[in-house]
Amino acid sequence: MDYPILLIERLKSIYEDAGAAIAILHHGRLLHFENIGFRDLKSGLPVNDETIFPCASLTKAVVPAVVASYVEEGSFTWDTPVKDILQNFHTRDATLHQHMTPVDCLSHRAGMQSSLYWLGSDNNVLISNQNSMNFINDLQRVVPFRNGYLYNNLGYELAVHVLTKMTRTGTRAYFDGGDNVAKTYGTLDDASNVAITPMLSGDNTVGGPGSAMRSCIKDLIKLYASFLAAGKHQLATGETKTPGSPIQQVASLWSSKISMDPISFHETTYALGWARVQTPGPMGAIGLNPDLLSPKPAPYVAREQPSHLVIYHQGSMPGNLAAVNLLPATGGAIIVLTNSLALNDAADWLGQLYSEAYLGVRKRHDYVALAKETVQSALEWHPRLIDELKAGQIRDTQARKASENAGILVNEARTMMIKVFVDDQDSILKLSFQGMDNEIFPLTHYHHDTFTWLVTRNKFARRGRFTNDNAEYFKVNFLPDPKSNKIEHLTWWHNKWLPKAEMFSKEST
Repeated sequence: MDYPILLIERLKSIYEDAGAAIAILHHGRLLHFENIGFRDLKSGLPVNDETIFPCASLTKAVVPAVVASYVEEGSFTWDTPVKDILQNFHTRDATLHQHMTPVDCLSHRAGMQSSLYWLGSDNNVLISNQNSMNFINDLQRVVPFRNGYLYNNLGYELAVHVLTKMTRTGTRAYFDGGDNVAKTYGTLDDASNVAITPMLSGDNTVGGPGSAMRSCIKDLIKLYASFLAAGKHQLATGETKTPGSPIQQVASLWSSKISMDPISFHETTYALGWARVQTPGPMGAIGLNPDLLSPKPAPYVAREQPSHLVIYHQGSMPGNLAAVNLLPATGGAIIVLTNSLALNDAADWLGQLYSEAYLGVRKRHDYVALAKETVQSALEWHPRLIDELKAGQIRDTQARKASENAGILVNEARTMMIKVFVDDQDSILKLSFQGMDNEIFPLTHYHHDTFTWLVTRNKFARRGRFTNDNAEYFKVNFLPDPKSNKIEHLTWWHNKWLPKAEMFSKEST
């Protein structure tokens, strides 16, 4: 296999000097392995094959595999309504409540809103496990049921979350108690790295089943080799079990459940915890790069080559990016773990680059050019928001006295609280999500009773937040009572799929 070493070195220079672990399997066996950079920039400690990385949404492939074991033993079927499995599932949407199944939860086809406003600064998850079901029951259906793909971490809250039989894999931060754990980094506008709090989902919070796995490349090599071996056996024999393997029902796990791109000439669909693409075709649909390239389409991987089915997934959280591409026909796998939320989805670009090398593609894409293009798009995000806000602003309106807006406001499900207060030190109006000290943002008057909490991109990066939300996400609108003219409500349109902004009602001043 021909590896484009110079191209890889150039791509590494764009990725900067955080850490990465990369492995390639062929016929289920390790073919190539390398480490890039450091697990800890300050100490200069390098990455090795047992360095634990956050895996983010690579977790999603494991959850359906565990659910499959319950299906195999007859506890329920893939088509059993969730309400018959979880008695406290009482979502407000009648269609979801009556008909949603494990397959709908795990294939992102239920049409349920995909809000990420529970993910806050310093990788805090703002909704506790104790409030998890109340949070889920309050979610709205925003696209037609089983008629469209809408990626949603929260569907995985309804699935079994169990990880076993791995020595360097867990679902809680710092679970191993050791020092061979990758520090996590955000990326500033100048492409330098800044240390941020590692991923905390899974620590008694919402979001764990879709993002909480932490693992090392050594364990993931075993995991994906097991998937490939079980898939080879079960798809050849028609059986649902493989002797000695915990991976069951692979035909169900890997089969297409919903189209991700209905206009593609080659298959691009989602299965259960895995995406599928028939090459030549676009990859990386779950990662950050397609939005950074938009409106330009994603590159078709493996042009002018015999077609291959690729089963893949990305993972991204503040502080890490990850990617895995499986090629079942050759027992191949490309695994990439990183410990930085870079200015683009570097793990995805590395995964595609190595996939084309693995397949012997002669007419390869220029991934360095694509990396530069997506970095530039990421840097244009904040100026673009400023322009959008200016375009929609009504000039020369006056704000009411800051103290009139102060109060504790909660949503209808009582899962999210926004505290609005006047800072005694600088007399500035501020908000705090869930009333937390590290969730405080200054409010800037926009027009009338609308304020923004937008700060610089670097400040968001330092706080361990994503930097890809739209302008509406950073607006809050205070609503006065028509009779008293006193502020009684606040609205926040935190998800573009919602038909309108969510209402928060004042409980106290």
